[in-house]
Amino acid sequence: MSLIYFRVNSVTGGDGFFTVDAVNGTLVVARPLDYESRRRFDVELTARDLGVGGQSLEDRRMFTVMLADVNDHAPQFARDLYSMSVNQDAFARTILGQLDASDLDRGLNADIRFQLVSGNASDVVDVGELDGVVTSGTRPLIPGLYVSVVQASNPGTNLSSTSTLVVRVRPVNRYSPTFRRRQYVFTLPNVTVLTAGDVVGAVHATDADSGDYVDVQYFLVGDSNLGAFAVDRRTGVVSVTRATPTSDVASTTLAVLAKNSGPLRAENFDVCSLILRGGASDGRMTLTFERKFYTATVRVDAAVGDAVVRVSALVVHPGAVGTTTTSPAAVVFAIVSGNLGGSFGIDSQTGVIRVAKKLRHDSLSQYNLTVSAFISSAHPLTGRPLCTSNDTYKVCYFLGYIKSVS
Repeated sequence: MSLIYFRVNSVTGGDGFFTVDAVNGTLVVARPLDYESRRRFDVELTARDLGVGGQSLEDRRMFTVMLADVNDHAPQFARDLYSMSVNQDAFARTILGQLDASDLDRGLNADIRFQLVSGNASDVVDVGELDGVVTSGTRPLIPGLYVSVVQASNPGTNLSSTSTLVVRVRPVNRYSPTFRRRQYVFTLPNVTVLTAGDVVGAVHATDADSGDYVDVQYFLVGDSNLGAFAVDRRTGVVSVTRATPTSDVASTTLAVLAKNSGPLRAENFDVCSLILRGGASDGRMTLTFERKFYTATVRVDAAVGDAVVRVSALVVHPGAVGTTTTSPAAVVFAIVSGNLGGSFGIDSQTGVIRVAKKLRHDSLSQYNLTVSAFISSAHPLTGRPLCTSNDTYKVCYFLGYIKSVS
């Protein structure tokens, strides 16, 4: 009987994965195999004897090797850091973002579970175990920065990876600045001419918010910022901007607006009036709107001529500082901006705003109107004439909006 020797003749798709014991024919794995890369190998083996008298015989056979899958890959997060944010007033279960991880295994071995494993983010958010969706929890949110470690793992194994989750809860502007008084009365210095830089008084507004929203800025609004005065944006101190005869600004009313930073919105400002007295009053009057902001809702099927809202202004008479009387007959009202398409009209004497044409909610659902009030006076009420041709002066204005609903 001749000795038989074995060898690997070929492996379909590439060599080097297997070797064979030349004596006993045992097929051995030569380098790591990966089910996810390749599941089948066709291996051709040759068996040869030494023969007698130099005569040898051989046989070749093809063997198929099939790989069985094992869980040999840990899930991996797509990122090392996930950064998300949410407003303090967000509803429970608001979606903040998505954790994403992948697994090179297949089938059940690629099943992934997500969870928070450490840190304080669990105080404000929940993580979906199956989908990795990050949502706000059911507890009230407190502004701040929350950092946690999140884990992606295969169930029932110790295969896992981690990433960092950073959640910022942003404060919201819940309160508008509020003036301590609706009306301030200051007495001008007992001089003939006011000098630039003279301080006439200061207004102050408070804000119950925290963080960036507690910051209050002050502005003179309407015609108030066209005269001889200015307000310090940070302190609320009102001062004279140029040399001005005291008699020219006696019994003047200024409108001061306090607002939070950012665009002007209905929920982030307040307005007060500042009455200056003293000097040689010569019969001037001042005018101010009865309310700082008007809102109204009107149905789109409202008929032309239907009343929407009424604005009113108050006349302050010299010699009776601190008291006001309503004098609608002396005041002329007009819509000066925001009346797109001429949808509304205003009675110039009564201040009643009415529907002027058919409304369409699908084209415009909110109208932001600016209304002015005028009064005939021999002198400009803010110290500077705007319409010298007829001695009529625009003295204050109103911000408001009308919302149409279907």
